[in-house]
Amino acid sequence: PDERSIAQLMLDQIEFANVILLSKVDLVKREGTVKEIRALLRKLNPSAKIIVPQPCFADLSLSEVINTHLFDMDEAEESAGWKQELAKHEEGGGGHTPETEEYGISSVVFRTNERPFHPGRFDEVLSGLGKGDVSASAFSGVVRAKGHLWM
Repeated sequence: PDERSIAQLMLDQIEFANVILLSKVDLVKREGTVKEIRALLRKLNPSAKIIVPQPCFADLSLSEVINTHLFDMDEAEESAGWKQELAKHEEGGGGHTPETEEYGISSVVFRTNERPFHPGRFDEVLSGLGKGDVSASAFSGVVRAKGHLWM
């Protein structure tokens, strides 16, 4: 069984990306850190376009990240990762395993129009989030959460 981590998935994504958007740099306090991160990204993927937008993406044009025409199918087919995935199929294996299965990634959408969240009970659920060990909480395994809610 494949025991790679989410970190490996992120690394795979960086190595195969045509455009890398480095967000939240305004939150980095230590001088030189963003430069170090850019240098590391450049080593991992020398051909990617690395964009470091100003806070809130005020200076970012959509044309820099959408329909960039930077993807090259011939180049992609020659990449080590692409060849490795094809070899899995040729060796009689099951072929490509989707990332959702390979890394145990899933998503949940919660929708209701019946009533808002109860502020006190919702606060109880959120308590402890971002304060260390959440292994026993409702957020165990959560890597990213986003959205809006009605309270």
